[in-house]
Amino acid sequence: MAINRLENVTTSAQGTTASPESFAQYSSRMSMRLALPTGGIVALLVILLNTDRGLVPLSDDLRSFGTLAFFAMLPLSAITAGWAYILGIRGWNDRVRPERQRSWYFGFLPVALAYMLVTAGLLVIGITLIERAFRELQLSLVQGTLLAVLGSTAFTFWVVGDAMRLDTRKLLTLVVVILASGVYLTLIAIDDPQWWRVSFSYLGKLESNVNWLFNATLIFTGILLLIWYSYFMSDYGILLRHGIADARWAMVIRVGLLWIGVGVMIVGLFKSQLTPFSSLMHNTAAYSMAGVFLLFMLGARWIAPGFPAEFHALSVTVVAVLIGTIAWAISGGVNTVGMEMTVFVLGLMWLSQFARNTENLAIEQEPEAFVK
Repeated sequence: MAINRLENVTTSAQGTTASPESFAQYSSRMSMRLALPTGGIVALLVILLNTDRGLVPLSDDLRSFGTLAFFAMLPLSAITAGWAYILGIRGWNDRVRPERQRSWYFGFLPVALAYMLVTAGLLVIGITLIERAFRELQLSLVQGTLLAVLGSTAFTFWVVGDAMRLDTRKLLTLVVVILASGVYLTLIAIDDPQWWRVSFSYLGKLESNVNWLFNATLIFTGILLLIWYSYFMSDYGILLRHGIADARWAMVIRVGLLWIGVGVMIVGLFKSQLTPFSSLMHNTAAYSMAGVFLLFMLGARWIAPGFPAEFHALSVTVVAVLIGTIAWAISGGVNTVGMEMTVFVLGLMWLSQFARNTENLAIEQEPEAFVK
């Protein structure tokens, strides 16, 4: 689909004037354009597969209106999210300077898959909540179809709008949601209830019955982080131009953030204690990522001297907590999983605040570099 700047025409007593369509208006229009056909497809499936029923259950079998909506939305959410991601980037590129333009080629499939996974998770939660509140729910074909259509249309409207307006902050949130969800599913599905006595690496070892899920989550998270990296560095470049971030640390930030994305993938690709080489790669990637985070936090005041004082206070506090946790672990006060969880949560929290401040300050310095 060719993406051109579209114009809204406003008629007044003096004549006709044209004003450019804002990105928000464009996003809303495309969201509705993709959401309505999605609802129509779900409606056809529910009607065609339940013409012989007087009452249609929510999720008792594969023909239930909730079940049909769930399985239909998996490919439909991936298709619409991928399409929306392309439309969003093209719309963005039409409105910004060449150095701020983005490419959709590398991110298209991972982003589409990420939104499909988020859709699956949210639909499971939604259907489960309805089941618990309305037990043995059965509706007429018209009512069931209407409910499935409304749900799928509204959900697609959100997916398309969110994918089109994907920015540094939203993309990092998507990364965190995928990572946290994958790890949590691994924890509740593992057959060894005492895994927490070893380490998080145990979840990806051959002894774990869900090692494939844990490792796939890490690999996919690493890919998403590499996509996020290009978004972040574009925003960070604005801070470098205005002296808010120190250019002398720019290479450290570039290499460090790039290594975090690659390192997460390496941890997923190489299992701990599978072979000496595999263990070396796994442990080197894991510990070096922790070292990168620690370096960023310790050097935050010099890396980004123009950041708010609250951010620098947060960095110092997080470093103190991490050092205290490591010392506590060495003394035997907390086990490896407790230490890893602390480092994981605090590291992601700090990175989120780093990205948030970077984007906010970049918008303040060059509002024309962002579309609205």
